[in-house]
Amino acid sequence: MNKYFQAELDRLKGVGKEFSEANPTLAPQLAQSSSDPDVERILEGVAFLSAGIRQKIDDDFPEFSQGLLNQIFPHYLRPIPSATIMEFTPKSILKGALSIPEKSYVDSIEVDEVSCRFSTSSEVRIAPTQLTAANTIETPTGRKAIELELRLNGINISAWSEENLRLFVAGDYRSAVDIFYILFRYIDQISILDEKGQEHTDSSLQINAAGFDESFKLLDYPSNSFPAYRLIQEYFLLKEKFLYFDIVNLKTALRKIGGSQFRFRFYLQEMSLVLPKLSADRFKLYTTPAINLFQHEAESFLNDYKRFEYPLRPVRNSNQQYHIYSVGRVEGNNRKLATKNVYKSMGLSDPDNNTSPVFQTFNRQSQGQHDTKYISFSYPESVPLENRETVTAELTCSNGKHPSKLKQGDISKRTSGMSEMVDFSNIIAPSESQDVPSGNAILWRLLSHLSLNYLSLADADNLKALLELYIFSGDAGNKQNVANRSRINSIQSVTVQACDRLVDGISMRGQSIDVVVDPSGFTSVGDMFLFGMLLNHLMSSFASLNSFTEFSLINSATEETYSWPIRTGGRPLI
Repeated sequence: MNKYFQAELDRLKGVGKEFSEANPTLAPQLAQSSSDPDVERILEGVAFLSAGIRQKIDDDFPEFSQGLLNQIFPHYLRPIPSATIMEFTPKSILKGALSIPEKSYVDSIEVDEVSCRFSTSSEVRIAPTQLTAANTIETPTGRKAIELELRLNGINISAWSEENLRLFVAGDYRSAVDIFYILFRYIDQISILDEKGQEHTDSSLQINAAGFDESFKLLDYPSNSFPAYRLIQEYFLLKEKFLYFDIVNLKTALRKIGGSQFRFRFYLQEMSLVLPKLSADRFKLYTTPAINLFQHEAESFLNDYKRFEYPLRPVRNSNQQYHIYSVGRVEGNNRKLATKNVYKSMGLSDPDNNTSPVFQTFNRQSQGQHDTKYISFSYPESVPLENRETVTAELTCSNGKHPSKLKQGDISKRTSGMSEMVDFSNIIAPSESQDVPSGNAILWRLLSHLSLNYLSLADADNLKALLELYIFSGDAGNKQNVANRSRINSIQSVTVQACDRLVDGISMRGQSIDVVVDPSGFTSVGDMFLFGMLLNHLMSSFASLNSFTEFSLINSATEETYSWPIRTGGRPLI
């Protein structure tokens, strides 16, 4: 308040003098300094009132920005929780198939007297199958290949019923991402060898990068958010999520062979890259990303229709172990009138059908370490505002910063819904959670996001600015943020040219996009390749219907070019 008051007082005196000099006959006394205490009291009173108004405007401006973000980019108001990779190991007594459903809960050991809860992001289909070996070989004809050996326990391969097999490239990130790069850059052919060593080829066998599939999402995005931004956030949160691949079209190929053991052989093209040493631990069968999110409830409160806002507090939160990620179903119950109000989120409500009350949430800086979430309500004229109602809200919560103190293997406590037929643990340390930008920072990020929507991403500075918007605040010197900024800053140029191609027999106009990067910004060539895969999906998501993108990443040091197949656009023009 002090700075506002002093600024207003100085402004009044300065403006008064300027006005008097411009209009000497109207206000000749304003140009002169006065020692009259009554005059000073009037000036100070006006300055005090003006200062209060200015402070209120400044305090409310971040909330105004949040209101706009809630309508345009609602995902941007959500913090980024911690994430990890969970591995499930079937017990020896398991003889048939078992499914671990999506959004299954697993708990950690206690850290700071808090047990952190994670939910799995995809279904894990477990069969009595083991990956027993992984090797690099050279065939008698001199071709190099990667072999993965699998063994089925108690069943014959002819009974195989799965169309696809999902694998995760595990181990330290640098080696894992290089193996992933080799698989997607240099595979020439995939064949299957039965237990007698006889080779079976099938041209339909191929691998797909599972981490970019819409069905394999780590973050649940609001329906009115652009899904491409989810890929950016997930990449900066947990790059290991993108080291999954599916071997597809297996069902027919495997039914041609018998026995209980077989090998995949991935033939490789000639390459200068040295193959990393492989073992069975490099490839994991039954894993899934998991995120520190779970369902919870808010403390109920009385709504008397007189207050503009109410704080939302998770129940049983005396030690601050629950932090609100998003708000789901909100209800108001009036026992006296036996009525119920079901509130809709303002961002998802239909303005042409305003018969339902709506709610809006916003974050406000508090005296503690975390922002407090508030909720406000709006009502159509048809809703009577009588008596009081008890409001309940369903929340999705995280454990805030607590998971960042966990280590590999610490998430291994069984919940009531978890099968007793498997053991499990996290095979990488949980990532650090990221807080939502607050205060005036949210305004500048909103303006940047809006401006970038109207600027072409065919410019290195614009592309870097968009990516940097999704690096949220973390601890000072956070290694993950430093590495991510290094990757972004490696972008040197973006070139876009219009081109015509035949797509499914139809001539189509699209864009050929070349992005030049400095390899020194990455941990390895595989890391650079994965960044290129992200940009490939990002660029295609901005392409309109009946259009396409043809993306290439160019290493500025070696001028080596990494090209991806044409991707057709899926974004409507209007």
